[in-house]
Amino acid sequence: MAYTMFIIPEFEIGVTEELVDELEVQTKHIDFYLEEFISNTKDDVAFLLTNHQIYTKKADQFTNYLDVQGKGIHFSPIEEEQAMIDLF
Repeated sequence: MAYTMFIIPEFEIGVTEELVDELEVQTKHIDFYLEEFISNTKDDVAFLLTNHQIYTKKADQFTNYLDVQGKGIHFSPIEEEQAMIDLF
């Protein structure tokens, strides 16, 4: 696991060895969670790329939110659109 070391000069405001140690611990935690997030994101993208439900030739029949006028939009997705919504 890679992590960044903080280089903190000794200021008169009381930067202690304990503070430096705590920053190092927190940096390791942040690094762990970022690595986990990136790994999960890669897995999610790989899943979506291989899932046949997100590919359709009927995309032109999907709800187009750019065409909303007036008080709102009547949302009635076609079967393929609903399957994608359920997937996400």
